[in-house]
This record gives sequence, structure tokens and C-alpha cells, in this order.
Amino acid sequence: MNRYLALIYPLLLLPIATPALAIPASQNSVELMTRETFQSAVDKSLDPSYLLTQSNSQDAQVHFQQGLDYWKQGKNDLALAEFNQAIQLDPTNELAYLARATVYVSQKQWKLALADFDRAIELNPQLATAYFGRSRVRIQLGDRQNAIADLNTAAQLYLQQNDTKAYQEVTAILVEEIQQLAQAVNVRIFTNKRGGSGVLIAKERQIYTVLTNAHVVNAKGTFKIQTSDGKVHQAVVKYRGDSLKGNDLALLQFTSTNNYEIAKLATDTSLTENQEVYAAGFPYDSQELTFTTGKISLVSPQPFVGGYQIGYTNEIKQGMSGGALLNGEGKLIGVNGLLKYPILNDAYTYQDGSSPNNEVRQKLRSLSFAVPIQTLAKVAPQLAVIPSKVRNNSPTTNTKGIVEQIDRIAQQITVRIDASQPENGQGSGVIFGKNGNNYYVLTNSHVVRQTDTYKIVTPDGKSYAVTDRNIIKEEGLDVAILQFSSQESYQLATLNNYQYSALNDWVFLSGFPAQAGGKHKLTPGLRWNRETGAFLRKDGSSLSDGYELVYTNLSFRGMSGGPILDVKGRVIGLGGRQEGELYSTKIDRNLGYALGVPINNCLGLIAKAKLKTGTLKVENNAPPKLTKLEERFIRNHPSFAVEIPPSNADANQWLNYGNGLWRVGRYEEAVIALNKAIELNPDLYQAYYVLGLALQDGKKYQEALTAFTEVTKLRPDYYEAWRGQSNVLFFLQKYPESLAAINQAIKYNSEAVKYGNPQDFILYVLKGNILDELGRYPELEATLNEAIKLNPNYPGAYNNRGNLYRELEKYQQAEADFNRALTLNPNLAQTYNNRGLVYTQLKKYQQAEADFNQALTLNSKIAQVYYNRGNLYRIHLKNYQQAEADYTQAIAINPELDEPYSERGFLRTELKRYQEAKVDLDRAIALDPKNSLAYIRRGLLHQILKKYQQAEADYTQAIALEPKNILAYVGRGILYKELGKYEQAEADYTQAIALEPKKSSAYYERGSVRSELKNYQGAEADFTQAIALDSKYAEAYMLRGSARLILYKDREAEADFTQAAQLFFEQGNAEKYQLAQKVLKRLRSPSK
Repeated sequence: MNRYLALIYPLLLLPIATPALAIPASQNSVELMTRETFQSAVDKSLDPSYLLTQSNSQDAQVHFQQGLDYWKQGKNDLALAEFNQAIQLDPTNELAYLARATVYVSQKQWKLALADFDRAIELNPQLATAYFGRSRVRIQLGDRQNAIADLNTAAQLYLQQNDTKAYQEVTAILVEEIQQLAQAVNVRIFTNKRGGSGVLIAKERQIYTVLTNAHVVNAKGTFKIQTSDGKVHQAVVKYRGDSLKGNDLALLQFTSTNNYEIAKLATDTSLTENQEVYAAGFPYDSQELTFTTGKISLVSPQPFVGGYQIGYTNEIKQGMSGGALLNGEGKLIGVNGLLKYPILNDAYTYQDGSSPNNEVRQKLRSLSFAVPIQTLAKVAPQLAVIPSKVRNNSPTTNTKGIVEQIDRIAQQITVRIDASQPENGQGSGVIFGKNGNNYYVLTNSHVVRQTDTYKIVTPDGKSYAVTDRNIIKEEGLDVAILQFSSQESYQLATLNNYQYSALNDWVFLSGFPAQAGGKHKLTPGLRWNRETGAFLRKDGSSLSDGYELVYTNLSFRGMSGGPILDVKGRVIGLGGRQEGELYSTKIDRNLGYALGVPINNCLGLIAKAKLKTGTLKVENNAPPKLTKLEERFIRNHPSFAVEIPPSNADANQWLNYGNGLWRVGRYEEAVIALNKAIELNPDLYQAYYVLGLALQDGKKYQEALTAFTEVTKLRPDYYEAWRGQSNVLFFLQKYPESLAAINQAIKYNSEAVKYGNPQDFILYVLKGNILDELGRYPELEATLNEAIKLNPNYPGAYNNRGNLYRELEKYQQAEADFNRALTLNPNLAQTYNNRGLVYTQLKKYQQAEADFNQALTLNSKIAQVYYNRGNLYRIHLKNYQQAEADYTQAIAINPELDEPYSERGFLRTELKRYQEAKVDLDRAIALDPKNSLAYIRRGLLHQILKKYQQAEADYTQAIALEPKNILAYVGRGILYKELGKYEQAEADYTQAIALEPKKSSAYYERGSVRSELKNYQGAEADFTQAIALDSKYAEAYMLRGSARLILYKDREAEADFTQAAQLFFEQGNAEKYQLAQKVLKRLRSPSK
């Protein structure tokens, strides 16, 4: 624990008598330094004026410690003097400002305390204590809204730092402050009838504006408003909407000379399910304000009549209509108005006249509803009381139809496939082509695997028979083409054959669940890229039969063969497999990821079948990236709402809920639900397994490891959990432990084979990834050979073995493996990149360039390919302009990748653009402070700029990071030689030679230094070794000749200069050729 913070924090709490919180050690400012702050510190360390101030820091620390001692003794004036001195000597110590602020708090000097808390936060934005202290000061200054904001920040920081106690205590204080705020801004409204509630939203001079429901002020007569101080004011209606149509909002105004607090309006639309909300109002049966806590359960993408969109769990009583709905920041997000279980179902009619189905309607009835504050801006933008930010962020209509549009397309192109024999089941398919009256449908071959007569049920409910002769299949591919004839006109699907690489693209699975009695269903989910999908899915058998798509959508029995659609309603593949087991006989859902066949594999069968399908609608571009608002509308769409379990729910229901939340990317909420399931049934290993998946996908790998470990304790033979354990250990870079876990997975999977489960070849592929990180190449080769033996048609194994052979410099074998991978799947951009690297090593530069180009044609968003092609252009083709362009593009795609900065910096050094080079190399080091090559290159740059001290520091740091890096020793040796530090230079060259005895340049450089040290025999020996390693080393002959002259070996010297002259001539070095000839002339002169 940081002892200074531990001392300061309890004292912060004393003036307001709130409980003390412990401060975790993670709040140390150095540990939490950001990359930007680190870079700033690096820049400062190179500034001589900054170095001069470092001697002050020790004195500052002495004053700071003395101030703390005085403080503990209650000698505040003396403590203040010491803190002042500490800050004067070291104005960057946030803890000194924090301590001084606390003294000011004890003296009730609120503004001075505020300034110091501000400065402490400026110096260290992660200092939760400072935010908490500032919130207390702001309360004293009457700034409740900003105090609540500080409490929120403090709570989030404590949560990130895993300080549960501090988080809970600050959260409790936060809720109390929001309740006090609600008390201040809510008003009671009296009418000729019963009235209701309202909220103060604006003040101009002495005129206050109150927001309420239109139905509260529908009565004729006068209106009165009672404020928090008990006073009653006459009010007039300034605006009243239509509660039965557009919006159920109204505005009243009253005049008062008193000062009342005004609610702050939320200026964004980022409402999410399970978000904490607070509702307030005055029930008819109470004289006091009622304040309730709850959570948002859904946000309807379309407003209901009256403008209601926010559904939440808080209890709202009659009389609370018009009262405030506040978020966790204390900002007004909506107005209460629609109570749970209304008498009339008309309340759930959308404004466009449509209605949700009965299932959705029942979910809606269990919630209270509010009109979002942005609706007021939308329907009455001319009202001056509405802040411009709220007006600008009013709900838009272009997002609400995304799901409806996709569902409409899905229903028009998806068909149901029924077998005549019920035991042969049913499936789904998609209409994709037409020739005359003949239509063609894509589905899974396993849907029609039995010898039977099938019928296709089209969107209009008509049935068409399909016999075996109208079914086309291919061995090893779970795709079939069915043909039926009809004179009706049916919509054809648009196929999208794009190279998916981005993570977390939204996709939608369409089909007809068997349990739904013929009703169509659309389920949302997130699709993973190829590489990550192969890593995450449960077993290798999943990736057989053309299955390469991995996604989280729920798939029910009967949906096999249904289309997977992107956000534009284009078909990117066919659903077909669902991993995992059914975990409850009550609920027809599975654990694990869903799997599909990408449309590219379907197109191959279409081409082989040579069907006259007319013009296929095929596109090949990635779907547009959704905005956060659009993603929120998808997640919160009533059709996709994940039903919240009742209060008496059992563990299975909470598991079901958590499983559903995980599938739509709501990881934090899923974790809460799954922990609830575990609390109810600690032996439910399936809950731990899904918990592990949710934590893993949420990138909380350590917690995921704990969850998967619990599964293996409860059921040691559950090999999927061992595999999950290995995955997260790999992500945590704990490779030996990851290897042990994957070996356990292989062991239990081998045992499962005895009971009919398929051998999981992908386990060997993943084991290979671990062995690669450990550098255990013989075992890696054997492991990949086993994977290929189990599945000779999986291109990923060939790709990985090709990478191994490339690492081992077995380039022909590597090329053969990459060729095989591309034969199996010609659309693997990464494999083209890898083969391009092999061609580069084989000096087949044109083929390498072609492969890099093809990789970018398939996927133009892979930064590594631009980086590799840039190296090809810079090092081998000498096309510096194109190389720089490629490095720049790599950086644009992935600004967090350090290598392109390093390479571009080195290129710019070669081009003598030193300032740009410095910026690039600084950035490379900031991104990866362990990049030894970047330090070497920056050392060279500093040397060129004659900044020798910084150059030496860079070379030395490179050696500290990588003690066996010969380039660092050679670079520093050259620097020492330039500075005349010959003994140190000799030592560095000697170390370089020890590391790489066949490096001719190292012998040459040491020989030149030994000449300077007048060790001519040693120099002669070094030059001789350099020549032995490189017989064309003209400079080595030249300097050996010089050493031999001093050693009176004139004949040998003449021979060296002769050979040097010959080599310089052959190499086109006219200047050095002339120099060698000049020496020879003097040697051969009789007067020499």
C-alpha cells in the first residue's frame, strides 16, 4: 500500500464524518503512468534543464515527510508550511498537493482545497482519493452535480483497482447524493384533479421551467407547484404534447425569487440494459418524495405512443408521473409516466401504428416506462430551455429500422425444409438463384442426408416437393443445393463473399426452430475473424466440412441451413452447428460458439454444379461499421431482449440469462448473472464454463482462468475447459502452464474418442502455437504433423508448419506447405503474406511482391502485410518512396504497432530526415519500451546528430534489454571509437565476436581499434580473420597492409594493398582505389 495515501485518505473523510477507505498500492503514480505520460517523461529526461531540477526532489521528499509528521500531530500550520516547501521544490508531486488540500479542508478553505485537488488530478488522473476529496469540497461549495461526477469517477477507479470496500462505500455515498439531488429538483404539481410530479429543468432570471407529463396537466383550471422548501407557486402551461400520440410531455413555468437547484439534462443517448437508474416523484398516498433504485431493462428502438422508450425495473406509483428518472451521474435521462401492468394494452403500440407480438408485450408489461429527455428536443426544438447539446443529440430515426430491415429481408429469402418422415427432422435454407420457374436453395447437406422426400415451405406458406434427383451435394462439405419449381415470384438473396477480418461484427441467423411450430426466428450475435475463431471454437471437428465461420448467435434445432446475414441483409454463410451441450432439459439452448459455412465455400459448389441460375447477386465488400448508437439499438431491440429471471429463479434460469447476455457481447452483465447461478448451485460446472467464455471474450483473462479451473475441479474430464484454460494462459503469456493445460485437453479428448466423440485435431494446432512461443521446434514439427494426419484438409495446419520451416530456414519445405494451404483455400490473405516472406528469403523478389499484393487484395486492412512489403521495398528493391508509403499505411491501420515506426524511422535516418526519424523512433520505443532494435537505431541517430551521451544511453539500454544483441555492441563500439574510448570499444567488439564468431565486420572494427591502441599484432590477427570470413573485404586488406607496414612486413603489406586496390576497382570505389594505388606507389618507390 502507498503509505502516504493511506495516511491522507482517512483525514479527507474527517470533516464530513464518512467512513475511511483504504487506498490500494496500484494508485502509485509511476505504476499507472500512461504511454503519453511516459513519453513526456522521456522527453524531459533528455532536457538538460530538467536534469538540473532532479537534485531538488530529495529535498522535496524531506519536506513532504516532515509535513506528514506535523499533520499526524495535528500541527496543521507547520504541516502546511512543509507541504508548500515540498511543492515549490517539486511541483510534479501529486501527493503533496493531495496532502495540502486535506489541510485546507480541515481549515475549511474550500477554494484553496479545490485548486489543490484539481492539480493532483491533473498530475495523476488515476488518483481516486483526489476525486473523492474534491467531491466533498464541491458539496460544501454547492456544486452537487460536479460532486456527483467526481464520486462516479472515484467509484470506477476503485472498481478498476479491485478495491471492493472502497467502491461499495463511495457508491453508497453517491446514491445518497443523487437522492438529495432528486429531493431538490423534483416538485409536486397540483391540478383540479389529482396532479402529479415534475422536475425543474431551467431557470432564466426569476422564471423556472418544470418538465412533466402531458397527462398530468390535461385537466382544465389552475396549476400550482410545490417546491422542495414547501412553498407553493402559481404556474402556467407553456407547452403540452399529446399523450395519446406523439409525446406525453409538458412544460410549466412559475416565478420565484428563491434559488432552487436545477436538474442537469443528459446530453448523450448512451442508455444500456442493466444501467443503474433512480426514479423520484410524489405518490398520491404520501406527502414525502419517493426515491427508488433500479435498472434499465430495455430501450425500445421505436417509441411507443406518448414517446415512451426507456423500460426500467423501478417501482413507480400513481402520482409519480412526471417525476425525474436520473442516471448514475445524477443527470435527467427521462420522465416517469407509464406504470407497470397498465389496464390497457394500447400503451404498447408503436407511433407508426405497429405493435410488438404477444411475447414481447408481456415483457413490456412488467416494466415501468419513461419518455427520454431527448424526445422533448425532437418534438419541440424551438424551446429555448433545451440546451443545444441535448437538441443535437435527440434520437434519430435512421437507426431504429436496422433490425426491422434485416428481419424483413430474412423472412423473404428464408425457407423451411420439412422431411416427409418426422424422425428425419426439419431444417432451413435460403433462396439464392432462379432460372425460369426453377428456384435454387442453399442449405446444409445434413438437413437432407436421409433418403426421403422433402418439401420446401416458402415465405408465402406454399409447399414444394423436392426429391433426391433435385439435391446436389459434395463430399466433405456440409452444403447442399435444392431445386424446386414455382410460378410464384420469390425474392433472391444477395450473397456477400468478403474477407472477414474484423472482430465483433454483428451477424444475424435466420431460420425456423423446430420448437417454434413453424414460426420464423432471427437471432443476433457477434462474428469472430478466422484466426480468433479457430482459436476459440470448441473442437477441430467443428472446422471440418467447410465450417469456418465462428459466431455467438443462438441456434435452435431446425435452424440448420438457415442464412447468416450481415447488417445490410446480405448472406455471408449458412448456419449449421452449435457447440456444447444442452445444459438444461427445460431450455433448448447450447453452450459454446455457433459455427457456419462461409459463402465462399458455397460458391464453390454452385460453380461445380454448373447450374443455370441466372445472374447471381454476389457482392464482395465488408459491411459498414456500426456506430455505438446503432449497436445499442440492436442489443436493446425488444425482439432480442434477454428475459431477466424472476426473483425466485433457479440456477438454470440464471445460467440461461448469462448465456444469452454473453452471446450479444454484454460481458459484464453476463458475469453478474453467471455468478448468481453459481451462488445458487456451486456445483453447476456449466455456469463456470460460460463464465470463463464471457470473461475471456471480455479480455479478463486471469478471472477467466479461475472460472475454467473451477470447471476442471468439478468435472476433470471436461476437456473443453482444459482447452479454455490453455487459451487464457496463452493470452497471459504463461506458456509452460498453457502447454500443460492443452496436454490435459488432448488426454481427455483422446479418452472421449472411445465414446464416439471425434478426435480434436485443432488441439494439436493450438499446442503448436504454444510450442512455437517456447521455441521447442522439434516438438512443434511433430505436433503439426499429427494435426495434419488427423485432418489433411485443414489449411491452418499447413500454414503454421510453413511458418516453422521458414523460421528454420527450410524455405523449400515452407513454400510447399504454403502452396498446399492455398490450394485448400485460395482466399487466405495471411498465407500469401507468409509465402511472400519465404520468397523474399529465396531472393524471388517479384514473386514476393506479387504475394504481398494478393494478400492486400484479399484483405487491405492487415498492417503486417504493408510492413513486410515495406521491408521488401526498402531493403531489396531500394524503392524508398513506396517503402515509406507502406510503413505509413501500416501505422494508419494499427497505430499501436511499434515495428513500422522503427522501420520508417530508420528509413528516414538513411534519407537524412533526422527530425522525422527521431519522432518515429521515439514513438516506437514509447509503444514498446523493450524494443532493443529501436534503441539501437535511435542510438545511431543520436550519434549522427553528435548527441553522444544519449547515443551511449540508447546502446546501453538495448544491451540491457537483449544482452546477446551483437548490433548493440557493434554500435556502441563504433561510438566509443569515435569518442576515442578505445579500450571500451575493444571490449564491445570482443563481446560481439564472442556472440557471433563469424561476423567479419566485428573483427574488422576491433582490428581498427587495436591499431589505435598500437596493438598491431592483434590488429593484424583481426584483419586476417575478417578476410578469412569475407575474401572480398577490401577495407580489411587495406588496414592489414597498414598494420604490416608498421610491423616491418613490407612484402606482405604490398600484397595486401595490391589486393585491396583490385577489389576497390572491381567494386567501383574509385576514391579508395586511388588511395591504395598511392600507397603502392610509395612502397615501390626506390626512395621509400
